[in-house]
Amino acid sequence: RIGKVAHNGKFDQHALIGTRMLPAFSPYIGDTRLLCKMLNTNASAALDSCNVLVGMGGHKGEAHAELDAIRIDLQKLVLAQQLTPSGKARKPYTPKFIDAATVPQDILDGIRDKTLEIDSVAYRWLNPRTRIIYNARDTAATIKLWQDKEPELTDGQRAVMEEVVMPATHALVQMEQWGLPVSLDMLGILEMHVEMALMPVQCRLSQYDKPDAPFNPGARPQV
Repeated sequence: RIGKVAHNGKFDQHALIGTRMLPAFSPYIGDTRLLCKMLNTNASAALDSCNVLVGMGGHKGEAHAELDAIRIDLQKLVLAQQLTPSGKARKPYTPKFIDAATVPQDILDGIRDKTLEIDSVAYRWLNPRTRIIYNARDTAATIKLWQDKEPELTDGQRAVMEEVVMPATHALVQMEQWGLPVSLDMLGILEMHVEMALMPVQCRLSQYDKPDAPFNPGARPQV
């Protein structure tokens, strides 16, 4: 298997799952966005900012105008399917950049319900040549960032990246896509454990009870 590196790979995984163009790629070994943040927590970790570190900044301009037009078309297609405040149907919208026939209804539903980020699907309507150039430059810059900056990690930072940050990122993608399974039995046991742990604290707080009302530590005026 070939180890993969991404920049903000969590976003890429959501996009792949959301558009069903490809299954979510198998866990990647590194993320240059997280790498840049680990090396400098106060600096921007956006790819166009990080790329400056390896002499490859400012290459995304050619796609921005197209993406803005695509976002507007998608937003207006969603709006056209909704009733006006007075309850009337809106006029059909004819997109300026994309072909409405190529937009699946479930994508419009996801944008409307805010279960799908518009940027996670907008790229699929980019002009093929623009998309190829954009992706090629992003790929080259990401590889260069990883090759140049990963060796700057200390042993401790590298251990945190490999053992904590990356596994947590993969788990977060799964939680955001499919939720977090919870055992009701274990949840009940946890509830009992918390209640028992709080009993000594509640006993100590009871000395502040007033005759007409118990002390409420959640009330700021009482505290």
